[in-house]
This record gives sequence, structure tokens and C-alpha cells, in this order.
Amino acid sequence: MEPENFGWIPSGAGTASRLLGVFNERGTRLACHRIDAGAKIALLGESLCFVMKGSGEAAGAPWRRWSTLYFAHAERLELRAVEATEFVQVGFPVFDQPGPQRKPTGH
Repeated sequence: MEPENFGWIPSGAGTASRLLGVFNERGTRLACHRIDAGAKIALLGESLCFVMKGSGEAAGAPWRRWSTLYFAHAERLELRAVEATEFVQVGFPVFDQPGPQRKPTGH
């Protein structure tokens, strides 16, 4: 997968996102986000974020290049960039709803 081949979609004032994919019925997803210096972005859902460049703060804690940020399923995380920032977000699958019904294969 080459993230550079995906276009940036504006997602708010000073922010843009690239949705790289949603991989199963449970909503596992991969996206890249860009935040201009001084801008902020709010993320929902259980995710792990890896900062590729830039610095800022989230929930009063600083982060910088190579930082990893985790937030829980019901948590809303707001990231504010001090420097222009790019990060990757891995959204974890959702298991609090019934799963898909599978047909018996007859084997």
C-alpha cells in the first residue's frame, strides 16, 4: 500500500485525512491524518496513532515524532498540533455488537 497514492480529503480547519481502508465487518481501519500548526483534530473510537512528524499535545500531555497515542473505545481524543503533523491511525475492530451470521458450509 502506498499512502502517497491516496488523496488528502479536507476534514476540518487546518486538517486533512486519507482513508486507506476498512478491512472487515468489524470496522478495522487504517487512515493517515495531517494537522497544520495550531490546528486540532478530534478522533473517536478505539485507536492507536503513530506520529510520523510534528509535535503537539493531547489531553494535556505532549507528543512528538515517533510517539504512539492510544485511546479507548468510548473516548474522544483531541490532538492539537504545535508543529505541522502527520500521523497514522489504526482503528481497532468493534466487538460490542453481534457479529455476522455465517451460513453452514455443509462439510
